[in-house]
Amino acid sequence: MAHDARRPSNENQVREWFDTYHQDWEREKGGHWTITRDGGEVLGRIALRGLDFDDGIAGVAYWVFPAARASGVASRSLTALTT
Repeated sequence: MAHDARRPSNENQVREWFDTYHQDWEREKGGHWTITRDGGEVLGRIALRGLDFDDGIAGVAYWVFPAARASGVASRSLTALTT
């Protein structure tokens, strides 16, 4: 089943989304992290969704701003998250 990508229109919208992501963490529904360059410029987001603590599984979701695509940002983030 294909899903339409949810794309942020600007950095402020991304910050609003992260407020919602924080609520997911508190409810143990998911974990969402900002992908940044050296802790500054926002490059994207990576998340664990649909957490199942009993079986130890979750889905992974991510997006990367166009300027940061094709540079390995998503794959490095996935490696860091799963390590």
